[in-house]
Amino acid sequence: MIGITHWDAEAYAAWAGLRLPSEAEWEKAARGADGRHWPWGNDWDPARANTRESGVGHPTPVDQFTAAGNVSPYGVCDMVGNVWEWCLDRYDADYYVHSPRANPVCNKPVIHYDAHRVLRGGSWYNAADRARCTARYDRFPQMRRRHIGFRCARDG
Repeated sequence: MIGITHWDAEAYAAWAGLRLPSEAEWEKAARGADGRHWPWGNDWDPARANTRESGVGHPTPVDQFTAAGNVSPYGVCDMVGNVWEWCLDRYDADYYVHSPRANPVCNKPVIHYDAHRVLRGGSWYNAADRARCTARYDRFPQMRRRHIGFRCARDG
């Protein structure tokens, strides 16, 4: 689903009995335990993700690049490219400097000018460096764009 606000993504996830992933969960699901640059490894391959280099130029179905190898060590598909994905966390550029080591979720107080939420994964219009497993982006939660979507997570 694309063109959805952060709040709509949260509402859908709750309706489905799920939730948005935390930023830390999202990154671990994409990188695996060995800290990969992209879900498939450390060498860029434009045939494996819908980014600027692939030349597609628009969002694609979720599994379009799965067969090409856009699969993480945990078996999670299409973690980079296609659309930026909303995460549960509020955005703080320095959060990981002072966050808890286990299961961090940024819930800093909202001040009107810094209420941004975290986006991960890069999109179809980004170059490979913005579609790495570690790439972070921030936007106001009311943003609706065709390069922003979400995925759901569940406990257990």
